[in-house]
Amino acid sequence: MSFERIAKPVERELLLAELREDKLLRKTNKGSNEIYCFTAHECPNLMQEVGREIYCFTAHECPNLMQEVGRLREFAFRSAGGGTGKATDIDEYDIAETPYHQLIVWSPSEQQILGGYRYIVCKDAKQNNEGELQLATTHMFHFSEQFKVEYLPYTIELGRSFVHPDYQSSNKRVVPKSIFILDNLWDGIGALVQVFPQIKYFFGIGASFSSDKVLFWKNYDVSTL
Repeated sequence: MSFERIAKPVERELLLAELREDKLLRKTNKGSNEIYCFTAHECPNLMQEVGREIYCFTAHECPNLMQEVGRLREFAFRSAGGGTGKATDIDEYDIAETPYHQLIVWSPSEQQILGGYRYIVCKDAKQNNEGELQLATTHMFHFSEQFKVEYLPYTIELGRSFVHPDYQSSNKRVVPKSIFILDNLWDGIGALVQVFPQIKYFFGIGASFSSDKVLFWKNYDVSTL
């Protein structure tokens, strides 16, 4: 498999122009970062709290943020022995008619995306012409009718989680800056439970690049998030 050269970083000014307040999900509890959430088509004004910031958005409304997320995914996954081999890790689920939301941790001081997830509320997933749900996990699992009726309406699918390699804890030069990034991502997941109170479950695929493992979390207590 031949690997393309990873795309060049998107200019900071272009990223800052798309990080509008209506995409701010919340500030993080630790590390003075921000969490943003976006999708390709729209970006609802979700919530805002004190601390680091979390933003949520989609690819269609924020093409520059999506480009940078795709670049950093590829950078992070190649650093761990994986990667798509393309210049950016952006697929059909990111840019679909009903796209996945992108949740990122943003450092205002570094003006850098530190990490992120993508997610979709499963009840919003569309079906293709064969009646299959347009979820990234459908090519790996057969969803029973019972699962579709009793679980999917109350489930969020998570995927493509990453931490910027320059800010991972294994990088001794940036340990003080990286120590709370995973905690910040959990802040974002916890915020989703508040934004979507009907949600009881999160599931997705965790890749170790030697084997895939299924992760399925039940939300017993929002306070634990």
